[in-house]
Amino acid sequence: MPTIAECAWTAGIIDGEGTIYVSGGTRRSNGSMFALYLRVANTDPRMIVKLKQLWGGGISVMAPPERGCAQPFLWTTSARKAACVLRAVRPFLITKSDVTDLGIELQERISTRRGLARVKSPRLTLDEICARMSLYARVREANKRGPENTIRILHTQALSGHFTRPTNEEMDTERREPEAQGLLYPNDQKDLHART
Repeated sequence: MPTIAECAWTAGIIDGEGTIYVSGGTRRSNGSMFALYLRVANTDPRMIVKLKQLWGGGISVMAPPERGCAQPFLWTTSARKAACVLRAVRPFLITKSDVTDLGIELQERISTRRGLARVKSPRLTLDEICARMSLYARVREANKRGPENTIRILHTQALSGHFTRPTNEEMDTERREPEAQGLLYPNDQKDLHART
């Protein structure tokens, strides 16, 4: 079992270089089938080999994105093994924490065979199909990139109290600090005194 330090290291790699996603769209036995995947791509094979040593999974060689670019390597694990890795590193994740929680929840539903119409039936209930499809859609939404998603995250954190507006006293202190610490260049100091 990896140490706490190795779990923290893995979390940092996943936050920065990893991808957590759910494949879907295949239907079998009236149930929507999904699979959880965890991947890390990097041009340094030592990182990829270390992930395999710690967590198992597989390694593959990717085609370079452009001619002359470094050779990228890919570490992949899926389903229960991916959920096991994510549970172990979850306390240390920051940027991938939301999608991790959704992926683990979906994999738990699959692994425990929750929502079967009958005990030995492979068919899922309609409620279970809807629940899995909802988690799949939320994983896709959490993985979206771009300014709109960044603004949404910042807005959510502001509403939850993670960000607070500085007081007038704090703002005045910040304005005075550069001059008090001698951090302004001579020309800046002349301009500052001219304004005051």
